[in-house]
Amino acid sequence: RPTDSSAVIVRRSMDRLQHKKFRTMFRVIDMLCISFGQTVRSEEIRIADQIIHRRTIPEFSLHLQTHWRFRDGDTILLGSRDIYHPYSQDIDEDNWDYAETNRPDCESSVFDVVSKQVSAALKKQYVTGSSMTAYGDIRIEFSNGYVFEAFVPDSTKMEEWRLIDTNSDDHIVFYDSEE
Repeated sequence: RPTDSSAVIVRRSMDRLQHKKFRTMFRVIDMLCISFGQTVRSEEIRIADQIIHRRTIPEFSLHLQTHWRFRDGDTILLGSRDIYHPYSQDIDEDNWDYAETNRPDCESSVFDVVSKQVSAALKKQYVTGSSMTAYGDIRIEFSNGYVFEAFVPDSTKMEEWRLIDTNSDDHIVFYDSEE
């Protein structure tokens, strides 16, 4: 576990999200990425003179490799295990690969479909509260009443999540592998 002083620093770092607007969420295989705040800069990826991709870089990005869920009251809207299940009940799970993205909804995971709905509901919302426990569990409350929770499910010391502050280039990591 982190030292007492490093745990306090990490807990306070969650305060950086206070009043920041929800921007977007997406996944990279099974890592959840949530972004908050204003656009810091835009980037273009080019091949020769042709722009093949444009992206905006937010103030904050939270990358999670642990269990998490979005709740509305007593209802779980979306959870980390939804990535591993096909949205359509007509798909044979034994022959389906969760890692693929950008498929039609009928071939996608529950996460890929439902995350669009949760994102739409959070689009103009902002963070009204954020906290972290000594165990690395996170709670983020939004202005529409939605709550995001992440919880560390094991005792081994490995990276569970990181909060990236683009303005200061800080990477706040729970667990940081450095002693």
